[in-house]
Amino acid sequence: MNYPVIERYNPTRIKKEIIIVSPREVSLMFCPNCGAELQYADAEICPKCGVRIKNPPAPAAKSGNAGASSDEIKSTGIAVVASFFIPGLGQIYCGKILRGIGILIGAIICACLIIIVIGIILYPIFWIWNLYDAYTLAKKINAGEITI
Repeated sequence: MNYPVIERYNPTRIKKEIIIVSPREVSLMFCPNCGAELQYADAEICPKCGVRIKNPPAPAAKSGNAGASSDEIKSTGIAVVASFFIPGLGQIYCGKILRGIGILIGAIICACLIIIVIGIILYPIFWIWNLYDAYTLAKKINAGEITI
């Protein structure tokens, strides 16, 4: 099969180089909008006219996200209000089910410790931390720091 030969200037070597490319690559080396030669065959945007030639690569799909979309935005308000009424529910809303169940179990244990009086100190501290954790979890998910 005959492939076209393209001669182009390489600025790093300060000389012309001869490149043998496939027909598919030839169509990728020229802008379909203005016809300008592209410096790289995998260029996404034409440097002359600014038209997008290729779409940027899509982010990899995340598995195990319990049915939630990876681009779904979690409301920090809903997470905090849910955890206000039932500790751990805000974390479950954010998609961290085991974390939410663990916080719910911890809240139940702290509530049972009220009988021994230490729970009177522990439960409010645990409850406030639960609210803060639900808020920061939703905020980090929205910022993309944590995946669901």
